[in-house]
Amino acid sequence: MACTTSNRFVVETEEPPAADWDAGFVARQSDGRHTYFEYTGWLELPAGDTREHRLLRLGNGMRVLCISDPQARQSAAALAVRAGSTSDPREYPGMAHALEHMLFLGTRTHPGEHDFEAYLTQYGGYTNASTTATTTHYRLSVNNAGLAGALTRFAGFFVEPLLDAQAIARELLAVESERLADAQSDTQRRAHIVSSTYCPMHAYAQFAGGSLASLQGSADRRGVELRDAMAAFFAREYAGDAMALAVIGGAGVAELVAMAVDAFSAVPRRTLAPARIAGHPLCDRKLGTVVRYQTVGARHDVTLVFALPRAAHAYAANACKYVETLVGGAHAGALGTVLRELGWISAVEVAAPLAGSRLPGVLCVSLAATPVGFARHEELVQYVFAYLRMLRAHGAQAWHFGEVQRTLQLEFYHGERTAPVAAAIALACQLGCPHLRAEHAVSGTRLLYKFDAPGIEALLTLLEPENYRLYLGAREFDDADALPCVDPHLGVAYGETPLPRRLTSEAELAAAPLEHANRLQFPQPNPYIPANVPTCTLQAPAPDNAGNNANDTDDVFQAPVLVRHDPLCELWLRTLPSTGGAMARSSITVGIAPSCVHATARGQALLGLAAWALEHAAAAHLGLARAAGIAWHVWVADHTLCVRVRGHAHLPDILEQTLATLSALDIGDREFAQLQGRALRAAECMRTASPRELVGWQQHCMRAEPRWHFAHCAQELARVGAADLRAFVRDAFARVHVRVLVVGAGAADDARAVGARVVRALDACAPVPRVLRTRMRAVDVAPGAYVLRVRSGQAGGDCAVSYTVSAPRAASRWAQAQFTLLAHMMGAAFFDRLRTQEQLGYMVGCSWVGDASIGAGGLELRVQGPSNPEFVCLRIERFLLEFGRRLEAMGEPELAGHRDALATANLDSPRTAARATAYLWPKILAGSYDFSCVFEVNRQLAALRKADVLEFWRAHVCPLDAQKKSTRVVVQAWADALHMPSDNVLREHPLPVVALHLCLQAAGAHELALSDVSCFVSERALDEPRLAMAELQRRLAALYRAVAPECSDRVCADIAAGHAQLGAALQMALDASRYPGSLLTSQPTPSDTAAPRNAPRTFAGAWIVADYLAFKRMHALHAPCSPAIPLEPLDGCGL
Repeated sequence: MACTTSNRFVVETEEPPAADWDAGFVARQSDGRHTYFEYTGWLELPAGDTREHRLLRLGNGMRVLCISDPQARQSAAALAVRAGSTSDPREYPGMAHALEHMLFLGTRTHPGEHDFEAYLTQYGGYTNASTTATTTHYRLSVNNAGLAGALTRFAGFFVEPLLDAQAIARELLAVESERLADAQSDTQRRAHIVSSTYCPMHAYAQFAGGSLASLQGSADRRGVELRDAMAAFFAREYAGDAMALAVIGGAGVAELVAMAVDAFSAVPRRTLAPARIAGHPLCDRKLGTVVRYQTVGARHDVTLVFALPRAAHAYAANACKYVETLVGGAHAGALGTVLRELGWISAVEVAAPLAGSRLPGVLCVSLAATPVGFARHEELVQYVFAYLRMLRAHGAQAWHFGEVQRTLQLEFYHGERTAPVAAAIALACQLGCPHLRAEHAVSGTRLLYKFDAPGIEALLTLLEPENYRLYLGAREFDDADALPCVDPHLGVAYGETPLPRRLTSEAELAAAPLEHANRLQFPQPNPYIPANVPTCTLQAPAPDNAGNNANDTDDVFQAPVLVRHDPLCELWLRTLPSTGGAMARSSITVGIAPSCVHATARGQALLGLAAWALEHAAAAHLGLARAAGIAWHVWVADHTLCVRVRGHAHLPDILEQTLATLSALDIGDREFAQLQGRALRAAECMRTASPRELVGWQQHCMRAEPRWHFAHCAQELARVGAADLRAFVRDAFARVHVRVLVVGAGAADDARAVGARVVRALDACAPVPRVLRTRMRAVDVAPGAYVLRVRSGQAGGDCAVSYTVSAPRAASRWAQAQFTLLAHMMGAAFFDRLRTQEQLGYMVGCSWVGDASIGAGGLELRVQGPSNPEFVCLRIERFLLEFGRRLEAMGEPELAGHRDALATANLDSPRTAARATAYLWPKILAGSYDFSCVFEVNRQLAALRKADVLEFWRAHVCPLDAQKKSTRVVVQAWADALHMPSDNVLREHPLPVVALHLCLQAAGAHELALSDVSCFVSERALDEPRLAMAELQRRLAALYRAVAPECSDRVCADIAAGHAQLGAALQMALDASRYPGSLLTSQPTPSDTAAPRNAPRTFAGAWIVADYLAFKRMHALHAPCSPAIPLEPLDGCGL
């Protein structure tokens, strides 16, 4: 092996030269006099794809794919650079990630830091970027009218970025915030600990995300400017021949080509060849070891990582895909099936090397273990190797390869299109593979082109006990000394020790007595995979203009047809024209709702257990269906058991078998114990989820009734037994109401046949009387402010705030139009202010949230980060006040531009069965049937003028609340380590003073009492007009030194300088008298006799809510939604 370290198992062979991208290309010249080369050969394209494709190579070597889709309302572009974290200079870990952030912050032609985002917002678009080990990709979405300008500005990123030193210093704080977020994510912690414990000198082992210390700290230690190092990295790695671009839009293909060529030809060509990454990340001394690491949540991870060679040139055969389908399979006798039946794991995942990657590979087999399984992790490893031995004994089976190949062909040739921006990302990333042949520019690594039996068998020989490393992740380990090390970047506790010989010796593993090893089996032929898949390998013809009408029948927002309506079942059909050729995808969703008698927290908990029991009982045929590319899902939504199948064929058969399993469901005591344990672990994982998710759950539960929080359901779960679940299944499903939605290319008779099979499978069920059906109802929240505070269950110092503004349900569509327009206009400004400038958190955003089908929802502003929630709430209100002034200064043409861009974006959606189902099903489930809501919202948008928006803003959003009409519901999640003020403190002191006190404590001024701070603010509020803020901060520092003479000089200096948010907090405390009616005020609000009772109030008058149930008891409920359309079947009668 040509590397710096030896490896007995992985033998690197010389890669063949890159694919020929000269043959078949013809020179052209754009109107802008740029020479480029157009591919004139055939392309492998999906069946029925009438979009026009053009494959190009620019003069600078950049590969470009342009796709014209006349039906698209939104355009998209993505550019992938072959420079990721493994390209980072060793002195500056995280450089690629930091540069990714910086390219958005201005170019020489458009120097404003937010010019690009402002332009995209004007045209209903957005942008983002991601950095991986080998690639950094940038993407944008914008409506068709804004694409040309967006591409010109986008190209400037890669030609003339400013890389301003002050912006770098500020954006590094965002990089640091993302590091803190990663430290609280178990997925990121595992990925980081896997890579960081590789061979130390390998590029894989570098800290990919970066931090202040690894970037600015490293530059300071070397006495160099970080900007200079970043500019050098940009010049070395960002060049045309290291880039690939994909553009998808509604313009003609010639116009798209002209846009791309003229915008991106200015990107320079690289002068140096990219360096080959030497060595393998798993060198000999890293193999045969076990790494134990600590998780944040209640997880138990067992991961085996095998060393593999590079395979960039082998995408056509991709032996890893063959092995992945076997090791991760769900057939009878599969590794995961057997271990799940034993109750040792809940899932198995196999992550194979990315086909086409230029890096040495690793194959990961990850087992999500139960506590019982984790305690027996050595047996789990033994079963993995027993299964691998069985696979080696069978060798490479051509018939199984054929099944895998046809499954991929089904997805590529006849699958549903993804959204333009997602498609552009995938295309740009695969275009960057040097070994990709031009005719595979679209199909790329999504297909298997040839059977390589020796390659498969060679791969299987590498999956042996001497060629792997084991990772064990858990929150607690029995051995207190198992985690002696702490990772310096994410703070993950870990330990690394040699594996015992019994887990690295093939002979000892083969001799290990495994009671259930005889249950491991090679899969049998899958009946759900077709014997032949029609393919299409010709360049698509130019499309006609038939799809330009926004009201075409393939629009996903069109209403379905009711084809059956009787006491037991209502059946809806949404016909979509086939866009997937002869084997187009369809979707069938069934909702089975017991009577409202079971709509309790206990009933919700038991219904969730029944859903998992059904999934477990039907695993045999559902596993085969999934292997054939048929998606299925069983879940509970608003007291309804939902089952969905989506794929190319056999859907009615699979659905009927699943529902018949429900009718015959019988849960034994052992199976119940497994299900209950799984449910309780899921609840614990939710309890320790991110603070942002916790506040979102609280808001979700507070909006509607009956709806229960997962913690409440978990309490009920712990009290029930197997007999309770059996009785529930027997009683709850004796009387049900069934809803069915069929989406696809079938006719009404086909849908009726599906409905008949559903009813036949549920033969023992009687209909629920209409008066006993569960109807979700929106909570009618009285105007006012409400604050609910909870503790975050996650370790670490993160907090979160969800600040939601709502309006009366009576004007729900009008209010939704207003709120979505406001979110569209303020989103970029809110992110810039609270994240980029003030660094209050690393997850910052605003959007419309809620259950529109029942008339519940509003504008949510959310922040997650280390800042104390009281201070964040005040900064949110301060932002709203400032945005109100900006709104007043906005001209009518600018508002109209935002309004029109939003209306266009609202109507943009892939015309697929999946998207149509996602849009229609919630409306059927809620019983509102308001299928035209998107058109109604757009109709309301079209009528809005500046005066209407300002009136709505002042009445419902402005924090000053002059008209007492606004409803604000604030949910805060507090970190365990942070002091949370008591209800009495909030009643007796203005919130700005409380927030200032919390900021002082965070800065280290623990000796200052709240009363000291309150007196200081009261006395200085009179002096403030005559004193500069710097002087006030100096006096506050003097007060602290007077109270604590032995205090730290650093803390005093921070207070005097206004660091750690102290300056902003002091200013708000001094300004509080100017904002009556808001949380910012220092004036007590008189009691409102019309407001809800039985709850304490803050100094400013906000109601302090104990929990979500107490909140709902304070308010009335809206009546259930009335159907928006008459429920009359297509033929005028039920069946």
